[in-house]
Amino acid sequence: MKIKRPTVINHRKPLLKLLVYKTNYEKDLLERRMLTSKGYIHYLEHKGTGASVIFLHGLAVNTRTWRKLIAYLPDSISVYLIDLLGHGFSDAPRIEYDVDLQVSVLSEFIERKGLPESFVFGHSYGGWIAAIYAQKGHACKGLILEDPAGLKDYFEGMSNEGTRESRRNRLLEDGIRLNAKEHVIRSILEDDFERDHEHLTRESLASINVPVLIIWGTDDTTVKTEYSSKFNVYIKKSRLELVEGAGHTPHYSNPEKTATLLLDFMAGAEAI
Repeated sequence: MKIKRPTVINHRKPLLKLLVYKTNYEKDLLERRMLTSKGYIHYLEHKGTGASVIFLHGLAVNTRTWRKLIAYLPDSISVYLIDLLGHGFSDAPRIEYDVDLQVSVLSEFIERKGLPESFVFGHSYGGWIAAIYAQKGHACKGLILEDPAGLKDYFEGMSNEGTRESRRNRLLEDGIRLNAKEHVIRSILEDDFERDHEHLTRESLASINVPVLIIWGTDDTTVKTEYSSKFNVYIKKSRLELVEGAGHTPHYSNPEKTATLLLDFMAGAEAI
């Protein structure tokens, strides 16, 4: 059963009032490191007095991808921006990279920081990680999946079109250009494209038992918008919001709209 869309009447006014005090990426976030069983991860944090959100970026980028979005978040929100293992300023050990590895690091982070009631916001590859994290029954208040990757239907669609190899090669080229850690990008793409057991399926997504907000750009050509409805159908407690005119990164191209959707969703989830 789909959860009802949170009502604006009860929550919107106080959120808008708080937006006067915005979070600044350069000034309000403190740089931190945490030693995990897989190596050091780098993250930025801003501790507010309200709900917490953990942000997981996409393939080959880093925490800076969120700088426009968090400028629209009230400073009462506790923000945690993580550089995924092998990305940004986090360690990049020469190991096999797969989604389960990133999920285990995320789980350690949340446990060590004492954040089981946090919201987890994952974009693209980060959305895949967030979904697997929730599928495994790890604690969180809710998920925000923005143009998430990882759906089995998506990989099967590429195979049927005969574009799977060319798509992987293009992602590899773009990833190496954005991220100097070539061994990380190669390992991720080899694992992601070939390990079917890590792909998100109708059955696996049905096991997610927390509220989920799905955000998708209507002009996304990386993971086509047609897959948004599949996520919405497969995840029982989900709500789908399309961002008109946005591509694969609504949080960057349409940060105010994305922030509004996030805050409304959080307010509704907190009220459940």
